[in-house]
Amino acid sequence: MEECPRHFECKVGWTKEWSAGRLMVCGKLVAASVNADCVDAKGYVHWDRIKPAHYCGAPYQNAFVAAYEAMSVDTPYNGPERDAFEAHRLSMFEDI
Repeated sequence: MEECPRHFECKVGWTKEWSAGRLMVCGKLVAASVNADCVDAKGYVHWDRIKPAHYCGAPYQNAFVAAYEAMSVDTPYNGPERDAFEAHRLSMFEDI
């Protein structure tokens, strides 16, 4: 069996049952680990190496979807909250 290069351990925070027996489960991350080659020298994750996925469940033929592919969309609202968020977002990566 191949070793897992990353793991996340979560504790169930809450569940919500939707119509037709659908269940949403949200949890809190309590532990995580990753192989050293999946993180750069500054501690940033190489998402293309980690390749996290989301499980979609039976209604979607038990499919998984990639959670590491980034996409950009235009923001329909430009106001002070968006400007504050953008400044915060940029400050997180100012050392890159």
